[in-house]
Amino acid sequence: MFKQTVYAMALTATLSFSAASQAADLDVEKYNALALEVVQGALSGNPNIDDLIAKNKQLVTMGKAACQARATSSPQDAPLMNLVAKNADHMQTLSLEEIEEQWHDGEFVAANGIDLDAYDHYGEAISLMDTVVHPATSVIALDLYKQTGDEALLEQVKDEVTEVMEHIKQL
Repeated sequence: MFKQTVYAMALTATLSFSAASQAADLDVEKYNALALEVVQGALSGNPNIDDLIAKNKQLVTMGKAACQARATSSPQDAPLMNLVAKNADHMQTLSLEEIEEQWHDGEFVAANGIDLDAYDHYGEAISLMDTVVHPATSVIALDLYKQTGDEALLEQVKDEVTEVMEHIKQL
């Protein structure tokens, strides 16, 4: 019985350390809280678009830093993580169609010699990539909303950020 208790305590400590080391790459709690603010703002009926853009840019910055940390700690993921981090700012300047093709569909990633199919869709590397790609897409949609007033773009913002919140549950 004593051995089982010690084993259980050691396993719990190991799992806690593992979760803590992953959480060090991305403050999941802070990221989630900010993402929730974006979703609520987009659905508020009277969104402050500039505030939502700023919050999405902050999410991109947090995701970029987490990708850079993952590149350092996981050499096998470094090519993808470095590619995402290097292009995080540029992503936000693309059109919705371009970011969909290049990043969501993976054409830019493939053109850089990285096979996204080799990664688990809900694994850490793809989840971290999505902490950049989805809020970058939201920035684009919000900029377009400012120009057009098309309410469907606010729904897209909600969808993008909600999807990344699902991914970071895996971290």
